[in-house]
Amino acid sequence: MSDESYQVGYGKPPLHTRFKPGQSGNPKGRPSRRAATLKDAAEILAEPVTAKGADGRVQRLEALEAAYLGICRKALGGDRRAILDIMRSILLFAPRREAADAAFEREVTAAREAIFRKLDLDPDQYDRMRAGLPPNGKQ
Repeated sequence: MSDESYQVGYGKPPLHTRFKPGQSGNPKGRPSRRAATLKDAAEILAEPVTAKGADGRVQRLEALEAAYLGICRKALGGDRRAILDIMRSILLFAPRREAADAAFEREVTAAREAIFRKLDLDPDQYDRMRAGLPPNGKQ
């Protein structure tokens, strides 16, 4: 196709303005908004705020904690929507917390066993010594 026979028109941009082979029309890609929005929300919810406690004293809490306490107070007052919100959060976060606690427990156990191996100690003997019992299991 020569330059003389090519007609510029609708859907036919000039050859010199076309993208070159291997060149993208959006080299930086689509901007990521979700990550920035979540980061902003996390920063806002981590900011300290002042709130009145149950005894009337003013205390400083993170914004998220203060919001959760407000929902709990509404639920204790009989607000059905607040009760449902609390139940949803418990059902959503309790399994994650238990999984995190289990993972932490596995890490602690593995670290403890590694220390005992390095010190050439039997974990059961160590536990007996801490309890004030003789290390060999006899009383």
